[in-house]
Amino acid sequence: PAPAAYGGQPARSAGGRAVRVPQEIWVPLRNARVFEIQDPLERYRLVAAAHSRRDVVDLHFQSSRTAPVVLRNVLDAALRSSPAGVWVVTGSGHHAPQMSHQQKKASLFHFVGDWLHAEGYAATVAKDHNGFAGAYLIAGPPPRHTAAPPPGPYVPYR
Repeated sequence: PAPAAYGGQPARSAGGRAVRVPQEIWVPLRNARVFEIQDPLERYRLVAAAHSRRDVVDLHFQSSRTAPVVLRNVLDAALRSSPAGVWVVTGSGHHAPQMSHQQKKASLFHFVGDWLHAEGYAATVAKDHNGFAGAYLIAGPPPRHTAAPPPGPYVPYR
């Protein structure tokens, strides 16, 4: 099932409380030229290379169109290798240009929260040390999905 468009409530824990993201998950230096890479999985691999932890799925430089491609290909495997939980990082948009869609709506953050909820993942909103919500902690085993066919080549939107 597809998530609701942007405006839905992001996935939260039963109590509605957020957790704090460990500081080392925030990788300070990212090359914005990565966004120019059209294949979302290759873009993900380049961003992920900056992380030393295996319990992080970093969606920086992804969009609401490409994030599901990445999540469908890496999240369940990450959960199997890190059963205590996986951090799905979207960023909060607070570094984005003023009045941009990233700042006004934190669109990727909300989209990913909606997607995780629609796909049945147990997700808790995660905030950085400044209180910005820009990640989710996914706990427990992945939901049971029917086997999906392997992904075909990525075709960019034109």
